Amino acid sequence: MAISTSKTYLGFAELTDTLEGVMSFDVLCPIKSFGALGGTPNTIDTTTMSDEGSTSILGNQSLDPIEFTANWVREDYLKIKEIAGSGKKYAWCLLFKDKSPWVWQGDITAFPSAGEVDAVVEMTFVISAGTFPKLSDKLGTHANGKITLAAA
Repeated sequence: MAISTSKTYLGFAELTDTLEGVMSFDVLCPIKSFGALGGTPNTIDTTTMSDEGSTSILGNQSLDPIEFTANWVREDYLKIKEIAGSGKKYAWCLLFKDKSPWVWQGDITAFPSAGEVDAVVEMTFVISAGTFPKLSDKLGTHANGKITLAAA
């Protein structure tokens, strides 16, 4: 069954051990949109002179930095800038309504988004993919500003 994007949360945790060992994340801020958690794989040409046409196999999957949009809230922006300037490694968790947590390691940066007449001021933040986002084998829950992962 399909799910909506409502009740989707983005959390972070300082990475002191392995990514798999992180079981609790603080919610960063309410998000309005998020970018793709994967990308189209490269294709590797395998065509030989005896082939009638082009042939290929799939190569590495590419992934651009993951872009998020949120309403401008000064405190949230300052929190992101503090994380970005800390020099520490961070784990990230994007939790969907159906308790599916996607986790990865990466760096973050933020900036105010472009504006227009009669519109909400927004900010954009971008998280790199230090590791490829993957669906955790654990289930996630959200309560009191935290995302917690536990055995399925």
